[in-house]
Amino acid sequence: MVTYGMQAQDLRAEFQREYEQRRRRFHALLGGLAGTAWHASSRNPGWKNGEIATHIVFGFVLQLLLVPIVRLWSRLPRDSSKWFAWLLNAAIVPFNWINAVGARAQAALASPESLGRIMDRIMPRLSNMIGSLRPDDLGGGMYFPHCWDPVSFREYMTLAEVLRYPLTHFDFHVGQIVQRSAP
Repeated sequence: MVTYGMQAQDLRAEFQREYEQRRRRFHALLGGLAGTAWHASSRNPGWKNGEIATHIVFGFVLQLLLVPIVRLWSRLPRDSSKWFAWLLNAAIVPFNWINAVGARAQAALASPESLGRIMDRIMPRLSNMIGSLRPDDLGGGMYFPHCWDPVSFREYMTLAEVLRYPLTHFDFHVGQIVQRSAP
């Protein structure tokens, strides 16, 4: 479990381990979503299992964009990202619509196997990105659109907290997926 008192090198290595752990857990989860289970209702009203699964993967894909953005904003004065976060929070209605429609479209086009391959492709990239971070990068941060994901986002987040985001997001949503029972 990542704790923020860890040394930067240990913290980076722990994030890499936790990301890999979630990748393995995700593959195990996908194994229970074959056939009709992919299209079955999840525990999240209005969402199908496959939609939740694609939404989970998107949380990891988003890191490929979030990490460079946070690194950039963290080099500027702290309050400089407030307007950006405010603007994104103001766009909550279109964000929620795009988030839902995007997950539905992805689930309609994807399969458990293809989603597993996507996860397998992005994890090495994320691991390399995390491994390349400098110790001072982890403490930098920016203001965030905390309305977009009140479970995982806070008003101001450090890069270390942003790296924790897909892990928290995974843990929150994985329990919403209803796997088929063994025969």
